[in-house]
Amino acid sequence: MMPTTVFLIQILIFCSVPGIFSEDITVEIAQGKLSGAQQTAIVTGTPFYSFKGIPYAKPPVGELRFKFSYFSSRNQYGQAGVKYGLSLASHFDIENYLFDPKSLNLPLEASSEEYTMVQNITTAITNFAKYGEPSPDGSLGVNWPKFTTKSLAYVNFGTTLESSKGADEKDMKFWQGLYDHVKKIKALSSGWRSVLSFFDRFW
Repeated sequence: MMPTTVFLIQILIFCSVPGIFSEDITVEIAQGKLSGAQQTAIVTGTPFYSFKGIPYAKPPVGELRFKFSYFSSRNQYGQAGVKYGLSLASHFDIENYLFDPKSLNLPLEASSEEYTMVQNITTAITNFAKYGEPSPDGSLGVNWPKFTTKSLAYVNFGTTLESSKGADEKDMKFWQGLYDHVKKIKALSSGWRSVLSFFDRFW
């Protein structure tokens, strides 16, 4: 449910920054081996390990979904889009609301809107871990709807918490248009097939 334009900017930044990936690593856990790589956070330069999924997890992964669309000074990745007129939440921005990124020196006043968002997110995640429900007592002021392929229901962490349904029409149109465009290009020129086969790996 991330805004598509921000996602594309992230991909461009991610692909153009050298040295994000470094050495591959494999760790042995009780359930088997995990493969990953040591990476470096683009904004902070902090090294971290990223692993390729969690093995042995099988669908369904649950009936609850959320979207994070809140934007403030804590959105360190989303801030990259401001110079392009995009003040939107970006992938990984939610982590600065779950954890206190001391190296970024982000202020957090108890009377601020950001503080309320930190409280809402940490409460929802903690409740989910403890009870299997993000808001079992209704204290977050929102009923968490069950996700189905028909309803596409989720809770949006925006300026307020609110339940919503359906996909973002603007994003869906963009992705469908891009897919249709690629299909037309493929049909027009067989010479491009080798170039476009790169994209086929991801669709």
